[in-house]
Amino acid sequence: MKSAIAVRGTDGAIRHIGAPLAPTGIAVDSQGRVLVANMGLLNNGPGPLQRVDIATETVETLVSELEGRALVASNSPIAARDGTIYCSHTSWGPVAIYRVAPDGRADIVARRLRGVNGLCLDAGARYLYASLTAEGRIVRFRRMADGSLGPREDYGPVLGTVIPDHMARDIRTMAGPERGAL
Repeated sequence: MKSAIAVRGTDGAIRHIGAPLAPTGIAVDSQGRVLVANMGLLNNGPGPLQRVDIATETVETLVSELEGRALVASNSPIAARDGTIYCSHTSWGPVAIYRVAPDGRADIVARRLRGVNGLCLDAGARYLYASLTAEGRIVRFRRMADGSLGPREDYGPVLGTVIPDHMARDIRTMAGPERGAL
């Protein structure tokens, strides 16, 4: 059976909650609810950010569009202790990080990123870190009191070989050894 999430009980039984989309990232918020980022590009469907309450089996869509555009490629959610949720969106050209404030308001807080494939917060939740796969680096953003983000800061050296302006379709056409050298 397919579902948004599956939960294994202490008795070993599996409960399925919600309709399946195409999850690409999950996180747990401070109340134990599961955040599910979906990649609609995989099935020509929607790519919203959802929250699943395991206790009540309630599935709510937190964000399905931003700035009048439907989300199709949400990825890598993370929840701060204060209730702010951050998630990347890896489509629409330059990638963005969006935020869902504790009051439910959603907005884009970082733009023009290449290949965000992981988000995390430091132990004090002062910085949001983002892994930029297409740039071969980690960047961080200072979290402001209102949950917005300060300017991008490179964090550490470039990791691996980076080829500017390479698109996934270009990489897929490379021979195996050439692709492996990236």
